[in-house]
Amino acid sequence: MPAEALASLARVLRITPETFEEVVEAAADVLLRGGVVALPTDTLYGVSTLIEHSDKLYALKKRPRNKPLGLFLSDPAEISLWARLTISPHLAHQLLPGPVTLILNRLPSLPRNFNPDTENVGVRVPDSPLVRALCARLGRPLAQTSANVSGSPVNPTRVDDFCDIMDQIDLVLDG
Repeated sequence: MPAEALASLARVLRITPETFEEVVEAAADVLLRGGVVALPTDTLYGVSTLIEHSDKLYALKKRPRNKPLGLFLSDPAEISLWARLTISPHLAHQLLPGPVTLILNRLPSLPRNFNPDTENVGVRVPDSPLVRALCARLGRPLAQTSANVSGSPVNPTRVDDFCDIMDQIDLVLDG
């Protein structure tokens, strides 16, 4: 899809070293207003929102409610705020940041309306300066999932891969 067509569906910001801080601030602003942001991670493109707005991710993905969303955190040290660490902290710090999701027991500090049908939560600290800076800027985790319709065979690695949900995304970070 041409860039002009993408721009008509959602606001797109290009991530460069020169625009990095501006992009983080713009994304934080959209998220704090309850918006959905598509962003590159260390594995593929994801969509994120604040955990209190996670219903938006279920709607845009057409995802069943019994299929949990994950959390992005800025630092492995934050895991203990939201989940019970069931592996050694040393191992967690060796694995994270990185392309690993830890499935852990949720703590009561995680709002009940976030993945209400499970006692577990998938926690990621991606090896992505952008995602980690955004979580640090917000001072809280982000609800996250891949930027595609649930069950889709497409693993979104480029902005063009999720044009079918673009109209439900408030900001796309291209980089």
